[in-house]
Amino acid sequence: MKAVARIGILVLGFVANMAPVYAADGWKKLERGQAPNEVSQSVGVPLLRQAARGFETWIYDEGGCVQFSSGRLTGWTAPKRPVDPMVRSAVVKVAAVRTKAAPAARATQAVE
Repeated sequence: MKAVARIGILVLGFVANMAPVYAADGWKKLERGQAPNEVSQSVGVPLLRQAARGFETWIYDEGGCVQFSSGRLTGWTAPKRPVDPMVRSAVVKVAAVRTKAAPAARATQAVE
């Protein structure tokens, strides 16, 4: 069981390192009217994309987001501070351990 948990944590750590991490100076390169591929080259791949009725919003870590209308950049909010990949990896590992522990704790509470 411990080996499975360790493998799960390693996999999550690997996936977390693949998650979007951006350079703070990439946000300074944004200009209104840029295409989505230009934006992703500057600030990276978003955590979440939402699209409806010709508008699209990309959400990043630390409150960063970009907005598109008709496929062109119309506005953005730079993140509060850049995310260090090592910090992201540690946070995901801790969250994974807590998530795995939580169902077991609920099960023991239900038995008591």
